[in-house]
Amino acid sequence: MAGAFAKDTLRSMRRSLGRFLAIAAIVALGTGFYAGLRMTCPDMNLAADRYYDGTALMDVRVVSTLGLSEDDLAALRGVEGVEAVMGAWETDVMASIGDEQYAVRMHSLPDAAATSEAAADGSAVASDDPDYLNRLVLVEGRWPAAPDECVISRDRVMGAPTHLGDVVTVTEGAQDLDDALAERSFTIVGYARTPYYVSSTSMGATTLGSGSVQQFMYVPRAAFAADAPLTEAFLAVKGAADERAGSDAYQARVDEVMARVEALAPAREEARRAALVAEADAELDDARADFEAERADAEAQLASARAQLDEAAGRIAEGEREVAQGQADYDAGAAELARQRAAAARQMDDAQAQLDASAAELEAGRAPAEKAEADLPALERQWQEGADELAAAEQQWQAGSDAAEAARAQAQQGIDQAQVALASIDAGLAEARARQQALPGQLAALHEALSAAPDEEAAAALRAQIASLEQAQAALPGAIAQLEAQRAQAAAGLEQARAGLAQAEQALTQLNQVRVEQIEPARAQVEEGRAGLEQARAAVAAFRAGEQQLADGRAQLAQARADAEQ
Repeated sequence: MAGAFAKDTLRSMRRSLGRFLAIAAIVALGTGFYAGLRMTCPDMNLAADRYYDGTALMDVRVVSTLGLSEDDLAALRGVEGVEAVMGAWETDVMASIGDEQYAVRMHSLPDAAATSEAAADGSAVASDDPDYLNRLVLVEGRWPAAPDECVISRDRVMGAPTHLGDVVTVTEGAQDLDDALAERSFTIVGYARTPYYVSSTSMGATTLGSGSVQQFMYVPRAAFAADAPLTEAFLAVKGAADERAGSDAYQARVDEVMARVEALAPAREEARRAALVAEADAELDDARADFEAERADAEAQLASARAQLDEAAGRIAEGEREVAQGQADYDAGAAELARQRAAAARQMDDAQAQLDASAAELEAGRAPAEKAEADLPALERQWQEGADELAAAEQQWQAGSDAAEAARAQAQQGIDQAQVALASIDAGLAEARARQQALPGQLAALHEALSAAPDEEAAAALRAQIASLEQAQAALPGAIAQLEAQRAQAAAGLEQARAGLAQAEQALTQLNQVRVEQIEPARAQVEEGRAGLEQARAAVAAFRAGEQQLADGRAQLAQARADAEQ
């Protein structure tokens, strides 16, 4: 029964060989596409897991509002299931790079980074320090060697290109910069990639700037204040690397250790609070000791002053003897004083004339100065409106640029897929056309063999083969037409994708032209308005300073007249 079914199946296949081959090709093509799509997500997950394991991405991040100490790190190392612990410093700042301002998250760079070795493809980093987590990959330049050097991300889209040697200047911070940093300016000496920031478009929230972190920066420990506490600790969980990142098994291992860490938190919080209180008490004791020392010094100075008073009493008698001599000197001085008063009166008259001239000159400039002062609020509002419009235009331009970049990437992906499909269809067409060209020769050979068949049984077999080949020959044009239709459809898809790519690139060109022709001139106008505003403020300030100088001169002259009359 099975043999008969197999023969019937083979006979059906031979009778419709062209249709069978076309269907088989279509099924194979669809199966290939489906298998590729099915494997994309698992392959991406496996690649990400290998990258996380190769760069020792942390499993748990521990932070505290009171900061962390070395004792806290030691306690975390003692938690069951913790394989590695790395303390770190972090702070958010506003920094200028060139003419642009960015919200930047600063991280301390572990010393082990300088001796680590990254794989050629950047998927793994080897280090002799097992506690070195979130290992960075240096993609260009070198590691920082001085406190005022840094590495940043090259993957972030910046307002203007950055280069090695550019200076990053910190202007403000989420906390007091004097308490957080020892340096304010940093030279870019390298570009790095870190598993801590998987996405180059979203790097977290901040209280500074627009509310989003726009760039990260790694600096040596010495760039942070010497007495700044650790702001965070990163933990690696034993066995977590054996599980796939994001899987339930991985999360179960991490949750188990996190529960132990959270159970440790109350005791460590109390210990940290006690340490801070003890540190404050020590500072208070030092202040008290300084006070006692200063009080003892003051008492010694008081005793010395009393001795000096006793000595002065003896000098008083000597002074009384000198009074008589002083009276004679006084009489002579009185005559000299009268002469000097006359000279002073002449000088004061001259000074009065100068003050009157200055007052007249100041009064002449009062109206323009007061008008400029009255116009200042309107000028400030006008400048602020221009600055706000410029900021809105720049934000709109950035959004358009991001959308155009995404469209260009999507169009390129469509082109790649369409080209693969065209190649597959072209291969099927070539095979079908080759089969179509070969069939006439095969049929001719079979007809020739049929005419020379030795018996009826052989002739029947040859006639069956001829019928099968003729049926295949009849089916081939339809299969070829179907493949050609598929090729036309794929070619149309390719042209559509290319048109989308051209549109995206044209949009990017137009956006860049808008930035050059509109945004940059608007920025220049805002800066020009700022200069005019500052010039007006300076003029008003100069006028007010002149008023104050005139008032001071009059007061000094009045005081001089009063002194002369005494």
